[in-house]
Amino acid sequence: MRSNVQLGTSEIWWAFTPVAHVAMNVTATTNNPAASSITVMAFTGAASSLVGAASAAINGASGAPLGSLITTRANSMVIGVGNDWDAPRVLTPGDTYWTQRTGVIPAANTSVTINDSYAGAMTDRWNLALIEIRQP
Repeated sequence: MRSNVQLGTSEIWWAFTPVAHVAMNVTATTNNPAASSITVMAFTGAASSLVGAASAAINGASGAPLGSLITTRANSMVIGVGNDWDAPRVLTPGDTYWTQRTGVIPAANTSVTINDSYAGAMTDRWNLALIEIRQP
């Protein structure tokens, strides 16, 4: 899942394994030198496919970052990844690059919103990618 209409890119990558691993190495290599951030998460008991999972790519030329999706299964959670290209602001709960997640959403067909705020006037461009993590 990728959101990159505004400057910068917010991406969510995933991989599945049928066997739990005690330790794994994750490496990211960019095509060009760039300031970046990576967050690695592991989930036990997640569905082994994202086919049919809700996702969204949202962006804005200004205003507080905000995006929503509707869950497709009960007991899902939503992950959001965002970037603010214009300035290294201290957003709530993130920063210029941020990752957010919800708690478990008990019901399918629930609208879930991921958002950030900034104490001043939000005039920066931003991208936000969202994906639903589902139980099997």
